Amino acid sequence: MFNRKPAAGPPNIGNSKLETLERSYRLITPLMGGGVKAGENDPSLLIRPSSIRGQLRFWWRACFGGSNTQADSQRLLEDMFEREAAIFGQAANSQSSGASAVQVEVQVTNIGSQFRATTNRGQEVRVSAMNSPYGYAAFPLQDKPNATVREGIEFQLTLRFADPELRATLETVLWAWQTFGGIGARTRRGFGVLQALDKTEDRFAFRNRTELQNQINRIIGDRIHWPNDVPHLAPNMQLRLIRPKPNQTALDIWADLLKRYKDFRQQRNEGNQNRPGRSRWPEPDALRRLTRQYSRLHERPISELDAFPRGEFGLPIIFHFKDSDDPADSELRLQANPTASQQKGDRFASPMLLKPVASNGQLFGLVAVLEGSSLDGRQAIIKQRRINTAPVNIRLEANQIGTIVDKNRRPLLNNQSVITSFLATIEEQ
Repeated sequence: MFNRKPAAGPPNIGNSKLETLERSYRLITPLMGGGVKAGENDPSLLIRPSSIRGQLRFWWRACFGGSNTQADSQRLLEDMFEREAAIFGQAANSQSSGASAVQVEVQVTNIGSQFRATTNRGQEVRVSAMNSPYGYAAFPLQDKPNATVREGIEFQLTLRFADPELRATLETVLWAWQTFGGIGARTRRGFGVLQALDKTEDRFAFRNRTELQNQINRIIGDRIHWPNDVPHLAPNMQLRLIRPKPNQTALDIWADLLKRYKDFRQQRNEGNQNRPGRSRWPEPDALRRLTRQYSRLHERPISELDAFPRGEFGLPIIFHFKDSDDPADSELRLQANPTASQQKGDRFASPMLLKPVASNGQLFGLVAVLEGSSLDGRQAIIKQRRINTAPVNIRLEANQIGTIVDKNRRPLLNNQSVITSFLATIEEQ
């Protein structure tokens, strides 16, 4: 049913005819994590070859994991894994050593320096601070007071492989990684963004959303059948490409995107500096009803919906209430589904990417939504101390969408999904 060339073997490192693909990169946003310990830089090995190999696997799937042949999802998944293993390797078995056909080498040429965030008033703060321009993306570091992130890192990446026909595939994967991905933690919210320092990427350059979409269309081609739960690029995927204002840097663009995202996710009533207004979203009141814990200030709910729609942006979500008589700290996590092909745990990686991006010497703000990454009616649970709630809904019913309104009583969701509604707030310049 599926036609493919025989799998290439592992590269013969002693072969003088071994193909080499080299790229030089600079990180234009700070690196979070990347070390052995989650969320921490490793000063002795800032950029790990194993991390890059994992990124290349992901973006190979996002570009080439589909098929031009229709089949059930399990068959499509088996075919994808077989083709992926031929390039990036797999666990050894009696028939194969499992070795990768691609060798990944990294040389860090500039270790950069500790990143110091400043507020719009010039005050230096931790990158994860509430008043940091990047705090909304860096919240995993809030409970790590000694954690730091680094900026200005540069490195050279070398890929070695025996099959010359792999070159075009690897060049495409590198472009997708550079354009939509990054290195380290929190890349989907703009940490670890790559900028190529060489001129070899000119054939992939784009100057506007149409050219970027055309590039995606050329990559995907007729591979329109995908396994379930495999995030991928798609011809009609949702995109926003924003031209920066004059003299904006990559960090300025990133901060602006994060502010737009935060403003949408944190719709509130009017408050004051010491006490923010109450959220217009249904989750806080739904959590109060589930736990039967109410602050005396919040006995009258803003929302009657028992739903958690912001889970569409990714899970888990941590809820922290300031008042002692409100619910204790809680987490919204996906209800584990052992029958799902790719989503077996209780986490849901956000399908939305938000980051600055560099192309052909130009900077843009990019918001993109990967296809194939959906909750598809799945439910979540609330984890609180030693108890878990019954399953709760994330997706809203059609008649519920219009009931979520901002402080001016205007609908927040415009009869669309949460992510689509957020993209509708972004005007391309």
